[in-house]
Amino acid sequence: MIDKLAKGAIDAETFRKQSQSLLQQSKPTLSINEQQIQKSFENVIQQHFTLSMLYRYIDEIHISKNKSLVGIYFKNEPLNIVNQATQSSIA
Repeated sequence: MIDKLAKGAIDAETFRKQSQSLLQQSKPTLSINEQQIQKSFENVIQQHFTLSMLYRYIDEIHISKNKSLVGIYFKNEPLNIVNQATQSSIA
């Protein structure tokens, strides 16, 4: 296609359309389910937000008897943003 563009056999707009078409064909179609979205959302929240940034949106914080953080829930959302595999210890 670059040769055709260089030789004037196709115009820039045709080159752009054909390039985009080739790129779209080479990209695999991803199937994302609800669990993957929830997991990704949890990871973003855990890694990039602090409690001081989110306090006005938090409805409940759950702490176990051994002082481990087990749950943080937003207002009107059932999503627990605490990673259950590696629960935080509060000292």
